Amino acid sequence: MFKGLFKTKTNVTKNEIGQDIKQEIKQNTIIGEDNIIRKHMKIYGQVQGVGFRYSARYCALELGVTGWVRNEWDGSVEMEAQGPERQIHRLLQMLNSGKFISIERIEEDVIPPVEGERKFVVR
Repeated sequence: MFKGLFKTKTNVTKNEIGQDIKQEIKQNTIIGEDNIIRKHMKIYGQVQGVGFRYSARYCALELGVTGWVRNEWDGSVEMEAQGPERQIHRLLQMLNSGKFISIERIEEDVIPPVEGERKFVVR
């Protein structure tokens, strides 16, 4: 799934991320949890010059996730995504399964949601 580590509360391996996402999606589906969250992420790897931002916009629109994405000077991509947590995880899965995109590491923080946001834009 992901080729690197999330830099958050704990470090986890690629396989653990995939298992955690599958379990979380299953649990959220069973209990119907649709809490809207917003994550600010800095994404490292092969993420510039490979269609990452436009793929992110397309996938986010398909999943009903709002927010924005932009390239950074250091070769990373910065993104804020808002929606159900399982949809944000799915967005990252879809992006990492792209032909040329390779996510190696993600730094993420949960931040307050933006009220009334309706789009996902490329900045």
